Amino acid sequence: MGDRYIRSCNIAVSRFAAPISGTSTGQNPGLINELGFRLFARALNDHLAVKGLAVSVVAEEHRASRTFIETFRQHGSTPLPALAAEGLVDARLLAERTEGFFQAQKFARVETSPRFRGCGWLSEARGDVLADKALYEIKAGARSFRMVDIRQLLVYCALNYSTKDHVLDEIGVVNPRHGTVFKDSIATLCQAVAGRAAMDVLGDIVEYLSTAGGEFDNE
Repeated sequence: MGDRYIRSCNIAVSRFAAPISGTSTGQNPGLINELGFRLFARALNDHLAVKGLAVSVVAEEHRASRTFIETFRQHGSTPLPALAAEGLVDARLLAERTEGFFQAQKFARVETSPRFRGCGWLSEARGDVLADKALYEIKAGARSFRMVDIRQLLVYCALNYSTKDHVLDEIGVVNPRHGTVFKDSIATLCQAVAGRAAMDVLGDIVEYLSTAGGEFDNE
């Protein structure tokens, strides 16, 4: 049912902006996407517009993004090249488009990197954006939304189900590069992918995390 659900997600997306045409040739897209999110988060947390971020702040977040990406590269890899001017412009554009989406929704409260306490063998995790009662992931790649994006959100919802730290009713995935968003209620999602109530699906995930060994797919 997961494949059917994600196909319906990609059909049912809403468009909030025209897609960005072209990419920064020869530059690391993952680094551009990471920096774009960090610039959005920094501006939000500093109560500024993305356009108001100082050059020194952009440079600071650029360094932090490179360090973060390098932690996932194989040991002994050459240092990750810094973005050229074109890549920095693309990252700022992604940040501005993410900012524009959340501003347009008129949320009462928007929080970046919401914390979800660990459960069993899964350690503490951080989501992307919590806006009122909706949890969003920001996926700025050139691809369509994938089921792994939905599973990631379900894991966060399950962690929250075990702690009740946040009030969550909905999940969403935003792609600032494509200018698209998909949003659904947690209840509808669980019924669609598992044919069961949300409390049962999330409860089963919590039980699995608390008792099973091995690793869980939380890409």
